[in-house]
Amino acid sequence: MRVAFRFLMALLLAWPLAAQATWRRAETASFIGYSRGSEKELRTRLHELQDFDTLLRLVTAVKAPPSEAKLPVFFIAGRDLKILGIADAQVDGIYVSSPGLVYAAVATDRASNSFSNGVNTALFHEYAHHFMFQYFTAAYPPWYVEGYAEYMSTATFKPGETSFGSFDKGRAYQLIALPWMPMQTLLTARRSDLKDAQVPAFYAQSWLTTHYLMRDAQRSKQLIAYLQLVAKGTPRDAAFTTAFGLGIPEFTKALRAYMTSKEFTHSRMTGAAAGPSPGDPVTAMTVLPPSADDLLIPATRLSVIEGRDQAPALLDLVRTAAARYPGDAYAQAVLAEAEIKLGDRAAGLALLDAQLAARPADAQLLYLRGRAWLRDAVIAHRAGKDAGDLMKQARRALAAANRARPDDYRILFAHALASREGRLPDAEMPVLLRAAELAPQVGEIAIVAAQALAARGDKAEARQLLTPVANDPHEGPGSKRAAAMLAALDRNAAVDAGPEETPDGEKDD
Repeated sequence: MRVAFRFLMALLLAWPLAAQATWRRAETASFIGYSRGSEKELRTRLHELQDFDTLLRLVTAVKAPPSEAKLPVFFIAGRDLKILGIADAQVDGIYVSSPGLVYAAVATDRASNSFSNGVNTALFHEYAHHFMFQYFTAAYPPWYVEGYAEYMSTATFKPGETSFGSFDKGRAYQLIALPWMPMQTLLTARRSDLKDAQVPAFYAQSWLTTHYLMRDAQRSKQLIAYLQLVAKGTPRDAAFTTAFGLGIPEFTKALRAYMTSKEFTHSRMTGAAAGPSPGDPVTAMTVLPPSADDLLIPATRLSVIEGRDQAPALLDLVRTAAARYPGDAYAQAVLAEAEIKLGDRAAGLALLDAQLAARPADAQLLYLRGRAWLRDAVIAHRAGKDAGDLMKQARRALAAANRARPDDYRILFAHALASREGRLPDAEMPVLLRAAELAPQVGEIAIVAAQALAARGDKAEARQLLTPVANDPHEGPGSKRAAAMLAALDRNAAVDAGPEETPDGEKDD
């Protein structure tokens, strides 16, 4: 009886550990995946995502090798989206591009993201955005950016068969059940122009319009001509009329007819080369420390924090979680970052310095220390004080971080900022442009690089960097600044990037 009791107690004590999820990290040619699920599930999801990348390359004829900046993808639970700052229960996934991190996250416990003939529409939609801006940096109208992502997100992979551009029942229902917005509005609207009730119609009509234009060879050529006109600055409605040779009312009529016609088809490839690629694309698989169970998602949010008022509950969450792992290196590093950005800055810096003393070659710790010195330098400069020594310390730490982790756009960008005392030195220009090349989705980097280029008289390249930011359909924080800079270029005026910012996003007003 005593033995049985002891055995039962052992099982009960072990139960929390067995039930606790374990984060795994896996790499492919294009992605770094994180999941609490099984190793098999993570491999399967990344295999599917890598196949989707291959499909996008095939459809768009991209020959460039995968970017050195692999996209982190988090396969998470719906509750994790709240920690990442998404309170809307209808949102299944997010894509974030910031100076602190570019990543995608998808809630796999929601119906639309479960395995269903290989469909993972939320993640495919977000990755289509990332791919478009990685390899086709240009000014796209918002409806096309969203429509193309919707069009490709229905891709499926079965043995010997790949399909895409399929019928989307959800969008079709919205087209039937909801009032249509005027096509003139669709073609010219920015995301902020739309009222909440218009958003579903915007996505549905964007999908249908893209589908209609891409399912016919002649219309596809006209679409390319239209996008080229928009990229050159032609007003969107005028570009549309010029490229397609018909008015908005006629186009609307054709679009409504197409919705119910037999012409509504999809692309299907078969044969040995179609379907899931052979082999396993995962090149590395590791299990993260137990502290990651509680801190990986909060740490991800910390990476992109832009102000102390944006995540008031995050500091308490990190403090509580880190207290459960005394002496754990990962927990202490996350806690240090949280204190520096959101809490007791002095305590956070002391903790960070203690961690650096123990691990002086740790790239992440060096990066955080360099950013902290950079922030202090900006604050000193605001107060009219000499910030030279702080800038030197920042550059020294960031140079060491780059040696430990080369070609990380975050480190390169921070190093360029730490070298910008007035005009950016010529030696730092390649560093800044390399950061922009690795992360073309990050508007802040493009803005800083464009300002440096314009100051050197290279206005054409500056315009090339600014135009996609100014036309960002999601209208990130740099969209208006980029538009103002483009207007200055048009007037041959000095290009001002706007208020100076500290690395964690606090603006000098």
